[in-house]
Amino acid sequence: MKSYEHCEFEHERVAFARLKQKVPECDDLELYPSVYIPDNSRNVYHECDLLMIAENFAAVVEFKHWQGAIEIDHNVWRRNGIAIRDPHEVNLPKAKVFKSLLEKTLPAVRIPFVQSIVVLTAETASVSGAHAAFDVIKLIDESKGNIGDHLTFDGIDELAKYLRERVKRDAAAGRKQISPQDFGKLKKKLDERFNAGLRREDFADQISGFKIHQEIEHTARFVSYLAEANPPRGDMLYRLRVFGPVSNDPAAQAKQFRSLDALERLPPHPHIRPTHRHPNERNLVVEVCPWSDVKTLDQVLESGTTLSHEFVARVARDIALV
Repeated sequence: MKSYEHCEFEHERVAFARLKQKVPECDDLELYPSVYIPDNSRNVYHECDLLMIAENFAAVVEFKHWQGAIEIDHNVWRRNGIAIRDPHEVNLPKAKVFKSLLEKTLPAVRIPFVQSIVVLTAETASVSGAHAAFDVIKLIDESKGNIGDHLTFDGIDELAKYLRERVKRDAAAGRKQISPQDFGKLKKKLDERFNAGLRREDFADQISGFKIHQEIEHTARFVSYLAEANPPRGDMLYRLRVFGPVSNDPAAQAKQFRSLDALERLPPHPHIRPTHRHPNERNLVVEVCPWSDVKTLDQVLESGTTLSHEFVARVARDIALV
């Protein structure tokens, strides 16, 4: 396993330390913690808690440190009795992007199928409906390596069991899609990407006046965070979007702030979030608005959701009338 010291959250570092302890280092498996992978088709970066590659399988792993009662019934998830979004819906597209990245990294090699794996890491959570590692391994043996496109494990120990047994039994059964030589080349290329900055530098510790809770979104243009004011202003939360350093060129600087200044001048409107710039000693372009979990129009469009003509007309009319 590569270094995980750069991981932002303590529970992730604890999970990686346990995984490193439970899964011995071997030549036919590599783990890359907390990285970003570029999705050139959408011009965004995807945050991945863990990438893994072996001679016969690969995966994008998502950690969920959820407390309480977690119920999983196929693709229907509930947390404390309330329906929530299946995390595989978010992770499966990342798996496709990782597969594309691997194919471009070593075009002449037939890359293994890339799974989505979700691991519930909170030891105090009560989880029902997750996969049992040995049941999955038995299914792999019976189906000669073919299983579904996503797996869910309750705890790091179950993930570790799956990895240990999968690597061992694939090797014993001769289920190797990549030769050891090609796998070595692939690892070398991924190592270079990891060491050269596949992890993206962020601004989480550089914005005065706010305490960052978590990253929300990451694109080629900006990175956004969920944050609270520091010192706090009651229970109020904010969305910060950071567009990078302010340009030294006056013309370029005016362009950087043009949209933000226009938003700041808008009168109150029920469908437009009040937004303002946040001056800071780091000289970053920072946009601040009250937090809402309602999706922005950009996010709706990027998700592939089909919009009705009536909805599009209403949005255009409301913007025009502001």
